[in-house]
This record gives sequence, structure tokens and C-alpha cells, in this order.
Amino acid sequence: MKYRHLILLLIVFASCLYGLTWSARPTWVHFGEDGPELEAAGRVLGIPHPTGYPLLLLLVRVVSLGVRPPVSALNVVTLLAAILAVAAVGAAGRALARKVWKGEDGVSFWAGLAAGVFFAVSLTWWRQAVIGEVYPLHVALIAVALALLVEGGARRRLLAAYLLGLGLAHHLEMVPFLAVAAVYSWLYGRRRPAARTVLALVAPLTLYLVLVIRSRWDPPLDWGNPETLGGLWWVVSGAPYHGRLLEGGWRLFAERAGDASTVGVVSQVGWGAVALAGLGLMILAGKAIREAALLGMLFAGTIAVAAAYSIPDPAAYYLPAVLAVSLAAGVGSGALVRASSRLGGRRRWRIVPVAAAAGILVAMAAGRISTVAPRADARGRDDGYRYARDALAVLPPDALVLSHGDGRTFSLWYATTVLASRPDVVILYDNLLGWDWYRRLLHRAHPHLALPPRGLPRSVLRGAILRRYRDERPVFTTELEPELEPLFRVTPRGPLFRVERGTAGPAVGAAKPGGPSFPRAARTADPGRGATAAASSDRRNTGGRPHRPG
Repeated sequence: MKYRHLILLLIVFASCLYGLTWSARPTWVHFGEDGPELEAAGRVLGIPHPTGYPLLLLLVRVVSLGVRPPVSALNVVTLLAAILAVAAVGAAGRALARKVWKGEDGVSFWAGLAAGVFFAVSLTWWRQAVIGEVYPLHVALIAVALALLVEGGARRRLLAAYLLGLGLAHHLEMVPFLAVAAVYSWLYGRRRPAARTVLALVAPLTLYLVLVIRSRWDPPLDWGNPETLGGLWWVVSGAPYHGRLLEGGWRLFAERAGDASTVGVVSQVGWGAVALAGLGLMILAGKAIREAALLGMLFAGTIAVAAAYSIPDPAAYYLPAVLAVSLAAGVGSGALVRASSRLGGRRRWRIVPVAAAAGILVAMAAGRISTVAPRADARGRDDGYRYARDALAVLPPDALVLSHGDGRTFSLWYATTVLASRPDVVILYDNLLGWDWYRRLLHRAHPHLALPPRGLPRSVLRGAILRRYRDERPVFTTELEPELEPLFRVTPRGPLFRVERGTAGPAVGAAKPGGPSFPRAARTADPGRGATAAASSDRRNTGGRPHRPG
């Protein structure tokens, strides 16, 4: 069968697989709490959490012109990127097999098909493909660039460099793959990249200027307020999350890396694919050592970088390693089909062992589908959208919401910028109140808003805000906290809680002689970009659950 048949078959397979398990609306499932924020930022061309993701924002903006809420333009982009990635993995698997078995197109076809299918049904990848997230797009760019590099040729290398540049304008996890690609090119004797290759790599980085330009237009979402190059670097480099690197020390790093390299790989692709990957890697080491080194570096580099980043749910950061395992398993599958074709003796009988080998591969894929599908299915999981819709329905004019948790906060941002334009509603995210840029942003949007001083304990901070505004405007909170009940009257309102004057005891955060006083509104516009200790120890979460930066 021809190359285009392989690509078409994988596109149809991935479309059916993900289309039947896809969530069309913003959702929090599979740690997708960033989805509502990214959807809102894309539709209004704002700036989401670091690293800003300008490429993704522009794609979401374009798709949003033809996709109306509540259908998520971000989820559409993610779905299309996931389908493209599966097809690209198949192309890369075919290219690897052709390095080993030149001229045996049938074997290469099976190798590419198996690689694409094994990757498509891996656990974390399937979960990411059916929600709105940042990871499918950068994995798709990696897979396409990998296929081009393995195929070889000056034009393909130039296109691969451009795709790597686009990846750098999207997610910092492209940096390890860029290093892997550079070493792979060096192994082929290309010591210095051509000037046009460097230009193709660097040119897409100008997309980051979109963040600077849009920030100066004061969009509704403006994380980090990157109006200057220094502010841009703060966002692009992910400065708020640098403290997570090797946060648990080298011992914890070694434990995470070891677990990801063993148990983690099996949980992603299954024992059968792991066995085939071992076979494929041995074949590559014997007949295409540079390609074996490529997969080895991609696997080891991804594991090292992801294990060094201390977050509660790191599975998505290991996806390039799963890609490497799937490609090796594709080569192993090609070897299985090739060996079976030699067992039939006469030509007319070769179909029997080949059919048996193909049946084994199909059975392995079907087994993984039956195992993974229930764990990845996101159909009807639109909790992010429903929270936004229901909260919007109960928020009166000039309401103030004291929010906690990424999922709830991001859905509220989505509600007040996408579902309805509600500039009158103030959403105070308590985890960000220690950052100067966030206080400046609030002061710009709500000049008369006063905030308590930075550095207060969370309970005192929240209590001071509730006490300050409970009699001036409708005040809500996103969670029911037991310590508030005896101090305020807290009443459920849809998914929120209305906070009003209570009858018992002094309010939390009430000013004491010599204690912190509530500042005037003018004091919220502090110069500088420093963070307090409370802000720098911020754990991004949803409903109290810890969550990763994107």
C-alpha cells in the first residue's frame, strides 16, 4: 500500500477514536482546568498563564471565527492537532523502517501503521486529545519535524527547522527536542546549520511580540502584563514556576525518572508495545544506529526534563517519551510482519503467517482500546462550561467573587469574557493577590477597588476582603469554608456562595491595634514585579486539588 494510504488510514482511525470520546465544551476532566482560560484568552486575544502560548492563541482565534460558544474553539484545535500528530507518528515510523529495510514498502507500511496506532491509544495522549489543552499541538509539531528529519533532504530539514521554531513559540518543552534534533544532525555530519536553517528556526519566535502588542491594548485577560521586553521574558520563561525545578531534590528526581522509565511506560502503552519497542530498538541499534540514538535521546531527554519538574500531575510532560516508545514499537511490529512473511514457503501461502502477525497487532490495539477508552472518554464532561454558565446566571450587577482554584477561577474568567461581557463583575483570585502585576491589572479594570496588603495569611486576606465589601456590593466566594460560617451568613447561590453580614463574632481579618490596615485603592497600583513569599509558594489548583502549570 502507498504512503498516502497510510496517512489516510491513520487520520480516519484517529478521527473515529477521538471524535467518539471528545468533549466539545470547556471541561476540567483529565486535569484540563486550564481549558476555560485558554479558550477565553484565544477568543479575546488575551494573555493566559505563562508561557503565553501565542501560536495556540492565534489558532484558537482563527477557529473561533467559525465556532460559536459553547462549543470550544480550543477543543477543536486540540482535536485537529491530535489527529495530525497520529498521522505524523505513522509517517515517522515508516521513515524509520525504511532506514532498516530499504525497498520493502510493505514492511515499512506496517511499521508506520503500528507506530501511529500504538501512540493513538496510549493513555495520557488519548486523554489530552479529547479536551482543550496545550500539549497536543506541541507534540504534533515534534512528530511532524521528526518525520521530516528522518526522511532527510535539505528542504525537509528546512521545514523541520521552521516547525521547531513554531514549537518554541508555543511550549518550552520544544527546547529538549531541539537539542535532540541538533545532535541527530551532528551525527550525520552537519556540524554547522545553514544560515537559512537558523533563520527558519528563529523567525517564528516573533510571534511572542503578539503578547506585547495585545498587552498594550489592555485585553480582559492579561497575565503578567507583558508590555515590556522584561515583562515578556517573565511570561515566556515561565518565571513563576522556576522554583519547581528540582524542588524535591535529586533523590526525588531519580525516583520519578525511574518510575516513568519503567512502570510509567507500561501504563501508557501496555506490555505488548513495550516488548515490541525493545525488539525495534535492538534492530535499529544494529542497522540504523543514528536513528536508534535519536529515539534513545528523545526518550531519555524527555524523562530527565519532566522528572526534574516537580508537579502533582506530570504525565503530559512525558508524552515525547511515549512517542519514542511508540516509534520503536512500530519498527518491532515491522520486524514481526517481515519475519512472518518468510515462514510461508511458497508465495501463495505467505498470506497465512502475515495475516496471523497482523491479527496479533490488531488484537493488541483492540485490547488497549478496550482498556483505555473508559478512562479517556470525555463525552458530556462539560463541567467547566456548566460552572461558568450557572455562576453567570446568579451574579448580579457589580458583584465581587473571591475565587480559589484554577478550574473555578478560569471558568469565571471564561463566563465574564466569552459567555457574556461583564466588566462590572470583579473576580479576585486569592492565589494571585501577591503579584504586583495582578494588583495593577485589577486597579486598571476597577480603579476604586481596594485590596488588603500583601503577605497576609490566606484566611486573614480572604476575611479582610469579605468584611470590606459585604455591605457595599454583592459578595460571593467559590467555596464554603467552615471558618467563615460563624462569622458571616453564607448562602449557596448556584455553584457559588453569597457572603453577607453575620450575627456572631468579629469578622476574620478585622483590624486590631497595631495590626494590618485595609489600604486605600490608590495603593493597589504598586510599581515593580516582585512577588511575596505567599505568592511564590502558590500552588495552582482546582477546588483545592494541586495542579500543574501548562
